[in-house]
Amino acid sequence: MGQDGVKGLFRGLASPMLSLTLLNSVAFGLYGWCKDFIRENNKNSAFVDKYQYYLAGCGVGFASSWLSTPFEVVKVRMQHSSGKQYAGSTDAALKLVRAHGASVLYTGNVVNTWREMLFCTVYFGGYENLKILYTQQLQAVGSPNPQLAILLAGGCAGVLGWLTSYPLDVVKNLKQTQPLEGSWWSRGANSFTLTKQRWIEHGLSGFYKGIRPSLIRAFFVSSTRFSAYEFAVRMWGWFDKRHLSSEALVVHASTEQSQQEA
Repeated sequence: MGQDGVKGLFRGLASPMLSLTLLNSVAFGLYGWCKDFIRENNKNSAFVDKYQYYLAGCGVGFASSWLSTPFEVVKVRMQHSSGKQYAGSTDAALKLVRAHGASVLYTGNVVNTWREMLFCTVYFGGYENLKILYTQQLQAVGSPNPQLAILLAGGCAGVLGWLTSYPLDVVKNLKQTQPLEGSWWSRGANSFTLTKQRWIEHGLSGFYKGIRPSLIRAFFVSSTRFSAYEFAVRMWGWFDKRHLSSEALVVHASTEQSQQEA
């Protein structure tokens, strides 16, 4: 705060806000598609039936990483810059591309892909299974409350997702804050080297520094996020049912009219 004041605490905020809005829309939509695809193509597989939510989450993570990496690069570079270097997220992205080429936006893409896959696997798979568990537990104590089960499952899934993927997030940040000179495949130390250096210098705790605020935020954000998702799914089901009913009435009326004319 000393150099840039309170404004420095919010540097790079626009990029994650934009990316989160875009990524959440894509991720939850893709998650629904992945679930349906897996169910339709593996109807007789006991393994897939048991782990379908984790598999769908893993697919979401892989696809999301190609969208999230550029936003992560911009966010990290802005957070580690002086206040006057970039006017905003768009300015930062343009300056990075002009100076180092478009490939700079995919610095750390490999480790970010693993991070997204691990996070989304635990996040979505954990949520679906915890929702079932909490629903059963609430029913067992005579207090069935689906909405509470969703809130608790969503919050805990967010915490579990960050707990498991946070070390990879640390390595990703280390990769993306290195000097950007050179080709994209030889730009700075690789992720394995950075992981080794971090372990030598800080031990296991070095991969979890600053995690507490992230876990607290993850619980509240994820609980509301999954509540909104479940509400949207219910509303879409209601709309779809009404739409199909309306179409059926139109078809029925058209058939009757045709019969009368005949």
